[in-house]
Amino acid sequence: MINPMNETYTKKISPPSIKSGGAINFLRRLVGMISVGLLSIPLTSSHADSVKTTASDVTTHQTRAKASRFLAQASMGATGPEINTLAKRIKNIGHYEACEEWIDKQFAIEAETNLHELGLYLYDADTNTFGKVLNNFYHPWWHCAINDSDQLRFRTAFALSQIFVVSQNYWAGDWGTYKWSIASRYFDKLRDNAFTTHRNLLEIVTYDPLMGGYLTHLYNEKADEAAGTLADENYAREVMQLFSCGVYALETNGEVILDNEGAPVENYTNDDVQELAQVFTGFALTLDPNRSFTWEYSMTKLLTAAWYYNPMIMYEDHHDQSEKILPDGTVIPAENTGEVDVSLALDWLASHPSTAPHFSRLLIKRFTSSNPSSGYIQRVANHWNGTGPYCTSNEKGDMKAVIKAILLDSEAREAVVDRSRTLNNGNKLVYTNASDPYVGKVKEPILKMTQFYNFLELTSTNPDGYIRLGNNSRAVAQEILFANSVFNFYSSEYAPSSGPIGMARETIGYDLTAPEIEILSDSIVDEFERVNEIALNKETSAVSGESGVLEKIYSMKQNQTVSEIVGYLDLMLCGGQTPYAMILDMTEQIENSGGTKDEQIADAIALIVASPFYSVSR
Repeated sequence: MINPMNETYTKKISPPSIKSGGAINFLRRLVGMISVGLLSIPLTSSHADSVKTTASDVTTHQTRAKASRFLAQASMGATGPEINTLAKRIKNIGHYEACEEWIDKQFAIEAETNLHELGLYLYDADTNTFGKVLNNFYHPWWHCAINDSDQLRFRTAFALSQIFVVSQNYWAGDWGTYKWSIASRYFDKLRDNAFTTHRNLLEIVTYDPLMGGYLTHLYNEKADEAAGTLADENYAREVMQLFSCGVYALETNGEVILDNEGAPVENYTNDDVQELAQVFTGFALTLDPNRSFTWEYSMTKLLTAAWYYNPMIMYEDHHDQSEKILPDGTVIPAENTGEVDVSLALDWLASHPSTAPHFSRLLIKRFTSSNPSSGYIQRVANHWNGTGPYCTSNEKGDMKAVIKAILLDSEAREAVVDRSRTLNNGNKLVYTNASDPYVGKVKEPILKMTQFYNFLELTSTNPDGYIRLGNNSRAVAQEILFANSVFNFYSSEYAPSSGPIGMARETIGYDLTAPEIEILSDSIVDEFERVNEIALNKETSAVSGESGVLEKIYSMKQNQTVSEIVGYLDLMLCGGQTPYAMILDMTEQIENSGGTKDEQIADAIALIVASPFYSVSR
């Protein structure tokens, strides 16, 4: 087992002078270890066992660690009181029972705030100029991510937004003045429908004008033989490749099905894409579904925001009404209406045997693990197909059952998996404990930020109480609904070719993916180093130019030792993963700085947030 983290900390790190900038160098060294985290992080910190503790202390530590880990996976971040409340329930009724209870309560909470409506309110209140217009999307988004109670719903919508990808990069020029409004409505739809079904979500995104514009089935004309034109294939390709069955035929456990010659079986061909493209013709904008507009007139409204507020409608004269043959030979009869054609095609995609394992794997990667085992995928896919213990109906793609299966699986909750892996060099390794390097995932930059702000209970300095954070996401290469391509900010299959993970692939045969590392750069490291500035100033304006204060942690921890503060932050932000040796080392760095108590708290926050144990979720 490669363990570069522990190797690093067997050597004495010279204590930096925090005030002179030494801490920044220390932070950079820690952040540079992110890519090795998946290969090195133990399940639980040893510091609870390395000091004199009672059995009650150990139990409290363990339940808090479990609560912290769960909420980091299931929400946009949790406060200390929220972690403690869940920890008490874990102690009283059991780990899985308490987590399932929390999920059920979250399922019952509707979206607390409508992004679009809040954007309109803040827009009027701020008298925004064009230069600030995107804040009408980002201010509400960050406020809801930090403040709203429907945390699981919001986290699920965020995950879905990285699968059903649209991008505000699509809109250019003067249209940029309005795109915040269209983007807000799109995220609101994902959030409102996060706990419905995959089939319902497919229909919502298929008819959404932002998706129609982005993947070009808006004003997609039927083929014209005389003119030599064909229907646009863009959406037909992506709805199969990304939104449903995927490229290759899969077993329920996610393993690729091979033909007699050992080659992967493909789910569709280019001819199949052309055939399906005929289904997605005839879509147009409408100001009012109950009024009639001509196709030509509606096309003149491409730069009018209000025409994007309703789902697209079907113009039968522009829809291909010929017979369509789907990849498995299923026939969509001729002379159907456009809506019937679309409905039949979406039914087929949602029920495709590869959709359950493909989409389940994508969701697992967004919530809990970059490298789920075939058993994990199988268990989630079973729920997708309506046969798991969390299913309340036989309906395929029930998101409530699927989300429960992801978050309550032993691979997510215990991070201890009895399984074997066949490595890419042909060797077989068996893991029966926390040494499994396939467990966990690197946290997305956005989730690191929202968890940071949630835990520190960021509050607004504005009289209306709304938190206003600008486009922090741009600085960490994860600008919300601004992905560079339909494949999201990073490839779900990205595997680092260098560094410890790449070395492990070459020398040992680990076949690890770590998608989030694809966007890791020096500028992102620099951005998270500014956490020290935020913490020291107890507010966000020094970094974001917007309002927000972080006071509570300072009043709570004035009478605690540095070691207690660092240990508490590790437990709440890192799930208690940080080794005791590192806790001691951080404590020494801070104590030797000679700072005030507030400065020591700020330094502790900065060091914990910069550590790989905060950056990797296990």
